[in-house]
Amino acid sequence: MKNFYLSAFFILTILSSCEKGLFSPLPKVQTLPVTIIDATHVTLNGEVTDEGKSAVIMRGFCWGMTTNPTVNDVFSQNEFGPGEFTETLRVIPKTIYFVKAYATNSKGTSYGDEITFKTEAHIPIITTDSITQVTAFSAVINGTLVNDGGVAIMESGVCWNTFGNPTINDDKTSIGSIMGPFSCTITDLFSDTDYFVRTFATNSLGTGYGAQLAIKTLEGPMIEGSATLAAGTTGDLSDAVVGLYQSIDDWNKYRPIFVTNVIGSGSQVHFLFDSINPGNYYLDIWADIDKSDDWSLGDIVGWYGTGTKNNPHLQAFIVSNGKTVSLNITCFKL
Repeated sequence: MKNFYLSAFFILTILSSCEKGLFSPLPKVQTLPVTIIDATHVTLNGEVTDEGKSAVIMRGFCWGMTTNPTVNDVFSQNEFGPGEFTETLRVIPKTIYFVKAYATNSKGTSYGDEITFKTEAHIPIITTDSITQVTAFSAVINGTLVNDGGVAIMESGVCWNTFGNPTINDDKTSIGSIMGPFSCTITDLFSDTDYFVRTFATNSLGTGYGAQLAIKTLEGPMIEGSATLAAGTTGDLSDAVVGLYQSIDDWNKYRPIFVTNVIGSGSQVHFLFDSINPGNYYLDIWADIDKSDDWSLGDIVGWYGTGTKNNPHLQAFIVSNGKTVSLNITCFKL
């Protein structure tokens, strides 16, 4: 009889131990090693090996930059049930992370062992988002500096060329080290030309590039026209030059921004300015017959505007994107 009671006692003890340990009502979950995807992404891995006394209704990972993260901190939810599960996590460079897998059933939440991993510094991550405000000579490039790589940005901006895969060794415009979205205007382009552009950012580890985008600049504004000797005026316009000015003061001091030779000879000639920046301009035509480098007696002159040869009044005209301005100039002999 004594042996019977002792046996019963041991059986109850074993059953009690199973209830408390071997057959816990909570799930059993493991935190498996982290898989590195790239400089900014990792895969967290876990496994529910036992659902406990009821089905697992939620499982996932919790993580942070301090030890012992729980579902009260940052966490993810990854379906339910037993088996392996994963989660892709975007990470910050040069940072230590603490991670635990967890699983929850109707009895509560249990955690796997805590593991740690450290991310490394890397080249910057930048995107080329869009191109706007394309003209004959410029364009606005929009991008986003997503991540500095954990190292200070030395330079960022936009680079471009006409043959593809531009780098910082090609034409470029720098904007400093602006984190987040930015816009950058590239200038001094040629009209009616195909270009390839992409954003860039450089830190001490190297240069990162955004995706390459293609643009075609607009056809440049043109100024075309003819110059004709006034009725009753004799002479030859073949040696005349046409000057383009941005102000009356520039004209008075003979500071043209562009000069072109006429096309043709005799009493009527033609002229052309190609790919001119949009803006307001003044124009004259001059045949320096006596080679005095000044309007003088015997020279042939003309201008866009009103007035007389002894008192000319130049008038401004507007050059717009993609437009051709046609002018007809009457010339007089001084």
